[in-house]
Amino acid sequence: MKWKSFFLVAVTVTILGLTAVYVYKNIDAFKRIIDISADQVCVFLILQLISVTLNTFMLLVLLPVYGVRVSFPDGLAYSTLNTFLNYISIKGGIVAKGYFMKKIHKFSYTDFAVSMGAMVLMHFMVGGLIGIGVLILIYIIQGNTNIYLFLAFSVVTAIVICFIKLPVVHNKFGGNGNYFLKKLYELWNSWKLFSKNRNVMCVLSFLVFMNFVVYAFRLKYGFHVIYNDVPFLSCLLISIMGVLSTFAALTPASLGIREFVVGTGYSLIDGDMLQAVVVTSLDRAVSMIQVFGFGIISCVYLLKRSGQQ
Repeated sequence: MKWKSFFLVAVTVTILGLTAVYVYKNIDAFKRIIDISADQVCVFLILQLISVTLNTFMLLVLLPVYGVRVSFPDGLAYSTLNTFLNYISIKGGIVAKGYFMKKIHKFSYTDFAVSMGAMVLMHFMVGGLIGIGVLILIYIIQGNTNIYLFLAFSVVTAIVICFIKLPVVHNKFGGNGNYFLKKLYELWNSWKLFSKNRNVMCVLSFLVFMNFVVYAFRLKYGFHVIYNDVPFLSCLLISIMGVLSTFAALTPASLGIREFVVGTGYSLIDGDMLQAVVVTSLDRAVSMIQVFGFGIISCVYLLKRSGQQ
């Protein structure tokens, strides 16, 4: 465990260090961020508020499958607290959300963990399928695409579908004494319970898709503010990559990781990597106003709610 912790700390420090060096070397490009107007900040905040609302509705739709019902204020508090604490500690948000759900709604840690795992699977499945579709549309409309991105989305989609659909794999997981394989088996059982409700699956798929779309509009507006307008399909493609990268818990709030993933994805479809990184950083910088404001309020709200139990 000590070596594992040391490795994770080393990776985190390395990523943050490389991010700092990249910003320093391109400081003139990043200075563009401070030139945006108050009106433009308000537009970003509105779009980001829509993203927070979508994440809240995802919780409200998913949790009843596991016998837990939460109000909209509670769901909003869980979503904003999760994002807020992720900026402070790599796993702070998910740990705090699990703690308060157990304290307030009697949601066991095991059920909470596998339900969140099912949500991650849903994001990767929808993201993979939409990513493939977007790349095909880009090829049809613009006459160019990137085979590496197409293969990456195809592999992600194939892995998720195989995990969900192949019972022989699940039986092997269940009969294995390995801790990691047992957890995969629990995750599959969670998905099986969740996927039985087709209405929930359809609604969640739509909400996940809309989350990608709203983030794409945030990126498109960022390009419009700092650089020039770019095609919406390009923004939708890199938005999928940006959202999925947030599940890589290697730095607080995937700081540096999301920017690198979005920048790399944009460069692979003949875009300027630095521009995409600056736009993503602008979106993050503005979102932190909302994240820290709502996060502190949510923390106080949930502490009061837990004290009433």
